[in-house]
Amino acid sequence: CGLGFMLLGWVATSGWGLKMVTTMSSLYIGYAASFWGGILGGIWAFFDWGIGALIFVLFYNAMLPKSAKSEHHHDHHDDHEHHHE
Repeated sequence: CGLGFMLLGWVATSGWGLKMVTTMSSLYIGYAASFWGGILGGIWAFFDWGIGALIFVLFYNAMLPKSAKSEHHHDHHDDHEHHHE
């Protein structure tokens, strides 16, 4: 996603996607339709989306039923034992 924002910042120098870049620059400081603005937007987006994905995974795992968590752990443990034979 960071790469996409970086490329959009670069492409917006031609006018395509300029409104998107302008809008996102209110969230991502330094993001602009330029070479360095695209780099800054890409860095912001990389961390923003990375943190968002981490939060999603933590909530997803917290919502799994305890039985599903223990079955997954049990299956992995059984596989490990078969490798020792």
